Amino acid sequence: MKIMSLLLLILATLSCTSSQSAQPNPLPVAQWRFIDADTRKPIEGVWVNFAWNGKPTERGLSTCVRGVLARSDKDGWVRHTAREPFWHLAPSPNVFKPGYQVLKYVMGEHGEPFSTFVTEKIYEDRNVFGRYPAWESNLKALGFNWNDHYWTRRMVRGDMRDNIRELKRPEFYMVPYRSLPAEIEQEFGFLGHQCVDEKAENIGLSDSEIRLTDRERAIASTRYLCRSEWDTLKPLTKDVQELTKRALWLVGDRDEAWKMLEREQPSMYEHATVNLGMKFPVYTKAMRLAFCDWMEKKSGIKMYE
Repeated sequence: MKIMSLLLLILATLSCTSSQSAQPNPLPVAQWRFIDADTRKPIEGVWVNFAWNGKPTERGLSTCVRGVLARSDKDGWVRHTAREPFWHLAPSPNVFKPGYQVLKYVMGEHGEPFSTFVTEKIYEDRNVFGRYPAWESNLKALGFNWNDHYWTRRMVRGDMRDNIRELKRPEFYMVPYRSLPAEIEQEFGFLGHQCVDEKAENIGLSDSEIRLTDRERAIASTRYLCRSEWDTLKPLTKDVQELTKRALWLVGDRDEAWKMLEREQPSMYEHATVNLGMKFPVYTKAMRLAFCDWMEKKSGIKMYE
């Protein structure tokens, strides 16, 4: 009887062990929740372009197996499940929401992990300070202080994650546009990255969706240029060049758009095409309004929010 009981116990143990070992590994999930850092409310309609990598090749490089272009739902979530347990996310997804930029911040003053506040940081090179007086006044009105290369202000931390030590938490914080045009341009990213490896698949990355993201980025950046903060703008050349180039996405063929700009808005054309080392006329309120009015007429899109 004791031998029979022992055999049954061994069989039960082997069966349990076999059952546990047979359980498949969970499939990885890409997930982010986009939150307005000012209001702490979810943001719907955030574009996210990311990729899944598969097994490393003989050279040690991971293959791109799936590219994804998705948008956040009404609760701010983007979720996407891998097809295989060995898939892993490629770093640095591209993120875009018209009117929003990614929040840049540190815990406390210098990264203290247990601080009850965070310090938001808006970059402005000390050599550029004073060139954007209306924009700088607007930052002061929002509670920012100038601090050698950065405008900073404190925000209550609440449940905001430590973005240095808590990388796996899904929260992704954004704020309405605050940075200089050149910095905003860097955050727009290209929302059409696809996997081109053999047998790779792409989800949401149709030509029509990519054109839609290009259009939304062009509208957002042009409306930013048309805001009243730039009435006293003394811009860096690259700001005007980048914003003008993107605005022209909205008026048809690229070559024809530049010809129209040269013919109908010569002052803006001069700003947009001048070499970086050359002198050029002051970018005035009248020039800005003329260009914004022209863009509104040519594109049929409201440029003043």
